Amino acid sequence: MKNISTLTLLVLLFSASSSFAQQQVVVVDMGKIFREHISFKSQIAALQKEVEGFKLSIQADRTKIQSESEALSAIDKSSPNFRTKEAEIAKMAADMQLGHNMKNRDFMEKEAKVYYQTYVQILTTVQDFCRKNNVALVVRFNGEAIDPNNRTSVLAGVNNVVVYQDQKDITALIITAINGGASVANQNNGATNR
Repeated sequence: MKNISTLTLLVLLFSASSSFAQQQVVVVDMGKIFREHISFKSQIAALQKEVEGFKLSIQADRTKIQSESEALSAIDKSSPNFRTKEAEIAKMAADMQLGHNMKNRDFMEKEAKVYYQTYVQILTTVQDFCRKNNVALVVRFNGEAIDPNNRTSVLAGVNNVVVYQDQKDITALIITAINGGASVANQNNGATNR
């Protein structure tokens, strides 16, 4: 009876291991996908342009407060007009700071939304690929070469989860799927030729 139980256990283990052997483990470089994601780069560039415009408005606001402060110095400090003008400038500066803080928070929320939506799109694309290709596990890794002269690069390489992978990197396939077959290089060439 004991031999039959052992034999049954061995058969179950063998069949389980053969089904696992048919499934694949692959790696993906999420950082590279984000760097080469055409739509993501476009959205971030538009947001950066908006931020640059906002920085110009901040500079204009600061210049206005600076000129108002200089005009205040010409007023007699004991006059009631001085106190009124000083209160106006203080209110203007506080309102400006509050507006800038709110706008900065708005930019950070927009950026987070772009990153989240892009991540969900990448995740969905990876999941679809895995279902179609019988992939059981995807491990995130950093495919960039380690720069021995850069401490951050060395530490990132040392802490990389994947030590070795043998042509199991699906990063290029995911980038192609996400960009609809267009490469970042082709996108850049199209922009310069217009």
